[in-house]
Amino acid sequence: MRILHCDVSPGNIMIGLGGEGVLIDNDVAVFMDGPSGEAARLKRRGTFAFRPRHLIQYAGEILHQPWHDIEQLVYTLFCVVLARPKGPGDSTGMSDKAASVWEEWTTEAKARRAHLSKETLVQVESNRNKLLDSSLDFWEGIPDLIATVAKYCGLGLSVCIYTEVAEEECLENGWASGELSHDHLIADLEELLEKIAQKKQEWVPGSPDIM
Repeated sequence: MRILHCDVSPGNIMIGLGGEGVLIDNDVAVFMDGPSGEAARLKRRGTFAFRPRHLIQYAGEILHQPWHDIEQLVYTLFCVVLARPKGPGDSTGMSDKAASVWEEWTTEAKARRAHLSKETLVQVESNRNKLLDSSLDFWEGIPDLIATVAKYCGLGLSVCIYTEVAEEECLENGWASGELSHDHLIADLEELLEKIAQKKQEWVPGSPDIM
C-alpha cells in the first residue's frame, strides 16, 4: 500500500542509529490508493510553511502526489540553511532578507504571497542561489543538493516555459513512466555525495613557499 507522509518538515525528520533518515509523526500521512485515499489527498495537510506551491494555489483541486513530499524537502533544506547560515552550531539566526522570506512562507492568511515567493525565489535557480549566497561559506554544496532534489518536484522546471498545469502534467508523466522516481533521486544523491567526497580527497592544502 503506497503512503504519502504529507508533512516533510524539520520537526518530522530524524537521523536513525544507523545514520539513515527517518520520517516521524505520521498523523497526517495518507494512503495513495482507493477513494478514501483520494479524498484525503485533496485536503490541506502538513505545516503551511513547507506546503508545495500548487497545493497552496489550487487547494482542494490537486491531489497530493509523491513529488509534493519531495518539494517539501526542498523548503526544509532552505529552512535549515537560512536559520543556521554559519553551520549547525550557529545561533545568529536568519538574516533580515531570509526572515522576510520566511515570514511570507509562514503566513497562511496571505497564501497567495507564499505561493509567489516560492515560485520566484526557489523555482528560479538564480534567485534561490542569491538567497543562499550568504550561507555558502559553510554550506558550500547546498546549491547542488537543492538543484538535485528540485529536479524531482518541479522546482527544476522553468517558470517561463511551464504553466502550473503543464508542470503538474510533466511531473505526472515523468513519475508514471519511471523517468522520475524515489530510486532515481536516491541514485542522484549518492552520486552527488561521491563527487563531494572525491573533491575533498583531491584537495590538498598548498605547501608554504621556501625562500
